[in-house]
Amino acid sequence: MTAQPERPDLDTIQARTDAATDGPWYADHVNDVVYDFDGRFVAQTVLMNGPNPDAIFTAHARTDVPELIAYARHLETRVAELEQDLAGEQARLADRALEARELRAECSRAATLLSRDPDGARVLLDRLATGAPVPARDGR
Repeated sequence: MTAQPERPDLDTIQARTDAATDGPWYADHVNDVVYDFDGRFVAQTVLMNGPNPDAIFTAHARTDVPELIAYARHLETRVAELEQDLAGEQARLADRALEARELRAECSRAATLLSRDPDGARVLLDRLATGAPVPARDGR
């Protein structure tokens, strides 16, 4: 089982993102330089022959990081909503379990009454059919 990663400090990441040069950024694969949308220098990476993966990563980070932060915040909100829904469902199930215990007790009272007086079964069935309460064990 893999360990759950620690939650990153989204506020700190957001602050660094907000402080950085506005994006989007673009990679110049000739000079391995990253520029902002106005053509201003942002960063330089190691010179390579052809497209530089580091320059591509750096350029895309300016738009990827804010999107990832927004998505992480959305997921945190959704998890909180689901946890709240789960708590409500657990309370509803607890209520249903109580109802089931009460019905079981009512069935037990009916069985006791039937075992004491088999001829009283007709009276009991009539009460159940009309929704009248089943008498308690002491006959009330």
